[in-house]
Formats: sequence, C-alpha cells, structure tokens
Amino acid sequence: MFLSRISSKIDKKVLLELAVKNELLLLDPKKVRSLQSLHLAEHLAKTTVSEGTNISKRLHLEFLLWLAGRKDISRALDDMLFADARDMLVISFKRCRKLIDEITDKKLELDLEKEASPAELESISLSRISN
Repeated sequence: MFLSRISSKIDKKVLLELAVKNELLLLDPKKVRSLQSLHLAEHLAKTTVSEGTNISKRLHLEFLLWLAGRKDISRALDDMLFADARDMLVISFKRCRKLIDEITDKKLELDLEKEASPAELESISLSRISN
C-alpha cells in the first residue's frame, strides 16, 4: 500500500475522474486516525480477496469498505472521500507514483497516530457481522 498526504490545485471533479481511472483512494485525512487502522483494513481486504469472500471486485474498494466499516461502496465513499483538494490522503495498491507526483502541489505531514483506538478497531473488524 502506498500512502501519502498531499495538497493539490487540481479541480475536485478531475481528481475524482483520475482516482476512478487509476484505482486511487482520495480520502479525508480527518476520517483516518491511525496507521494501525489502515494496516488492519489492508490485511482484512487482502484476506477476503484471497478467500473469495470480498464484497468488491477491486482491492482498493474492498480496503475502503473495511476502513469505513461499511458494506456499501457508495456509503463508504460518502463517509471517507476528501472534502478539500488542499488536504487529501492518497492511498494506492498499484504503482501510481508518477500520477500521484503529477497531482501533488505540496506534500503534507502524514500526521497519523501509530495505534488505533479500541473503538476504531472494533468498527473495522466487526463491520461484516450481520444483525
């Protein structure tokens, strides 16, 4: 997983088109609090894909579902998508470094906690349990 926090001067609509085309996640950094939550979501996404129990056919969207604690991609995007291109968390599972460099005006400090709170971990790990 490639992870970076950036500022961009590119229009939000253009950024979203690039994200879809290149399987990038452009998230609101205020919605992601820790590296541990990112690593847990990554582990769970890769596990469900390898076991064939994934909801999404694409790894980056499966990861998003776990990270957001959702089963619906639209709701996960609504919850996690960046609000302002001047501050975005970029996540990619493909080699998109050149594209990310092209959309980056300025690199920002990642500023994530190392460990997640118990509530964050619970939200991610129990998100697939049905009532």
